[in-house]
Amino acid sequence: MHLPICLALLAIATTPETASQTAVATAQVALVSRASEFAGERLNISFFPPTESQGAALLAATQARIERVLALLSDEDPNSELSRVNRNAGKPTVVLSPDAFAWLARAAQLGSLSGGLFSMTAESLTRAWDYRTTPQAADVARLKERLTQADDRKLALNVDAHSATLTDPNCSLSLGRLRAALAVDEAITLLQQQGVRQALVMVGSSVRALGRKGDKPWWVGIQDPRALGYFAAVPLEDQAIATEGDYVRFVMRDSVRLTDLVHPGSGSLEALCRSATVIAADAGTAYVLARTLAVAGPEAGPPLVSAVQPTGYVLVDAANAVTVSAELNRRVRVVRPPSQ
Repeated sequence: MHLPICLALLAIATTPETASQTAVATAQVALVSRASEFAGERLNISFFPPTESQGAALLAATQARIERVLALLSDEDPNSELSRVNRNAGKPTVVLSPDAFAWLARAAQLGSLSGGLFSMTAESLTRAWDYRTTPQAADVARLKERLTQADDRKLALNVDAHSATLTDPNCSLSLGRLRAALAVDEAITLLQQQGVRQALVMVGSSVRALGRKGDKPWWVGIQDPRALGYFAAVPLEDQAIATEGDYVRFVMRDSVRLTDLVHPGSGSLEALCRSATVIAADAGTAYVLARTLAVAGPEAGPPLVSAVQPTGYVLVDAANAVTVSAELNRRVRVVRPPSQ
């Protein structure tokens, strides 16, 4: 079995030298591959170009497309289009570029699949919270109170005008890690339009495969939520996979792990599972369903995910027990138990 790419923000099992470009000979053309970082996200692009001469240009175009998505939808860059929407909360509408509007509309559509468990207005509150310090009880209570007021229906989108309006002046938006998933989908779409039939693109903890890696599937590893490396691997072909977990962004308080996997309804900051991985047709859907599963937990989560579409998932619950859905039982290879 080929060593897989590790599906995580923390480690990649097969990573070319950062920002380097490699070529692996195949019976067709050379596999073009690059690993780099942008806006705090790890990027990995691999594909077989239609011809050898197209490789470098396609690689540059794909990288640029990913960076454009991450830049326009950033809630940290004050010059981004999303930041412009946030600054004008409660004010007249903001006209967006066609790309930014399409991606924001897609994020809103995907959020609706979660039954309210992924919320851009709630995400902005958790991202503004300082996870580098131990919070006081009053800080936690204040955040929980504000989270219960988060509501993505406060975002109004006008398709004809390509405009966005936040009706509540106290509201703001963040796509969180969904932004990376949307970048993956955009990259795959670009490669398809240019005639590529075999590719793998990873941004952050979202991965999408196009076709196969030569005559074999692409292998992707699932991050161990308590250690570097992966505990399981799954083959991908014309599908996407995404993972959410309580290990990505958290702080310990009184021996309790407080994460950014918050429940927008209850305001709870305590994760019900260690990680949730979902396979779906595209990276955006896979991420939102992984987030839904991670927030809802091992009992309420699976029915919510299965109601959206037939999909496979791998869940590591709070007790470190691994559950693999029936759809993936024959595909997932558990290399070792997740670390305690």
